[in-house]
Amino acid sequence: MQEDNNSFAGSTALLKVVSYSLIVGLIFTFLGAAFKVQHFPGANILLVVGLTTLSLNYLFGSFEPADNGFQKLFFGVAMSLFTIGLLFKWMHWPGANLAIIVSLFLLAIHYILKAFFRSTNPSVKKSQLLAFYFSYAIVIISFLFRILNWPGAGVIIGIGYVAILVMALIQLNVLKKYNLFLIDLVSVKGFSTLCLILILLFQRLDSSISKNTLSSYIMRYEMLDHRINGELETAAHLPVNIDNPSVKKINALTADFIADIDLMKQRLVLLSNDGNSILTKSDNPFKPMGIDVWFYSDAASANGSGYLREMNSSLVDIIRDYKMKMDAIVKATGTSKLKGYNPEGMQDRYNSKLVIDEFTNADDIYFSYALNITLLNTCSELQYEALKNRNLLLSQL
Repeated sequence: MQEDNNSFAGSTALLKVVSYSLIVGLIFTFLGAAFKVQHFPGANILLVVGLTTLSLNYLFGSFEPADNGFQKLFFGVAMSLFTIGLLFKWMHWPGANLAIIVSLFLLAIHYILKAFFRSTNPSVKKSQLLAFYFSYAIVIISFLFRILNWPGAGVIIGIGYVAILVMALIQLNVLKKYNLFLIDLVSVKGFSTLCLILILLFQRLDSSISKNTLSSYIMRYEMLDHRINGELETAAHLPVNIDNPSVKKINALTADFIADIDLMKQRLVLLSNDGNSILTKSDNPFKPMGIDVWFYSDAASANGSGYLREMNSSLVDIIRDYKMKMDAIVKATGTSKLKGYNPEGMQDRYNSKLVIDEFTNADDIYFSYALNITLLNTCSELQYEALKNRNLLLSQL
C-alpha cells in the first residue's frame, strides 16, 4: 500500500522539522552545559530551550512511519520523558527524579525486548544479541544510580563499566564478521542519544561539585558524630555534683543550644519531602539529632536558598546568645580556675557568612547546603564545640 505523504506523520514538512529541531536542540543543550560549568549568565535559558527541543524531537520523531513502529514509539516516548527529566534535574525542579526513574526503566525494558525482536543478520548469534542488549540495559540502570546518587551507586557504576566492555567486544566481533552495527549511531535518534550520553559523562546534573568532594564532606559529618559521642562519653565519667546550681545552668544552656542547632538541621533536612525518614532524635538532651546523610542525596524537590541566607544572621545570633549567657554563668561561679575562660573563638570560627562566601553561585550554594553538606557540618561543629566547652567547665567545678 502506498504511503500517504499528505498525512502528518509521513509529511516531508514533519521530517524537516524533526531534523532541524535536532540540530537546534543539540546546539542549545551543549552551549547550555558549557555555560553551566562556567556559571555564565543565560545557561538555564539555553538548557530549557535545548532540552525541551530535544524532547519534542524524540516525541514527534517517534511517529515517523517505520516497520518497527511500536518499538520506535516506545523508544521515542521514553527518551522524550528522559530528556525532560534531565532538564528538571538540572534546574532543580520537582518531579525530576520520577521522570528519570520511569524513563530509564522504560529504556532498559526497550533494549531487553530489542534482543528478542530485532531483525538483523540471521548469522548473528542470538546469544550475542542477548548479551549485548542486556548489557545495554545494565548500563542504563547504572546511569540511573549515578544521576540519583543512590546507595550502592559505586558498585552499580562499576558493573556498568564491565557491561560497556562486553558491549564493545560483541560489537567489534559483529562489525568484523558481518559489517553490522547493533546500535544505529548514524541515524538522527542514535546520534542525539550518543550526545546526551556524552553530556552525562562529562557534566554533573546537580552542580559542579565532584562526587569525591561530596563524599569527603559526608565523611566529615560522620567524623563529627564520632567526636560528639566521645564528648558525651567523657561527660558521663566526670565526677560532677548534679545538684550544683552552676552545673544545672551549664547543662540547661548547653541542652538549649544543642536543641536550637538541631532545629536548624531539621529545617535543612525537611527542605526535601523525604526528610522525616532519615531523622532520629535521642532521649539524651545533649545528643544532637541523628541524620543519615548518605541516604539524604536527593533534594531535587527543595529550594532552600532563601532560608540558607536567613541562617547567616540567625546562626550568629544563637552563638552570641550562648556566649553571653555562658559567660554570665562562669562569672557567677567565682571559680578561680575559670577566670581566664573565654569562648570567643566560637564566633569567628563558626560564622556562617564565611561558609556561604566560599561559594559564589546559586548552584554551589544549593548543592552544598540542600544536601546537608557544608552547613550541616558547621552545625555539628558548633554542637561539638558546645559539648567540649561543657566538659571543660564541669571538670573545673
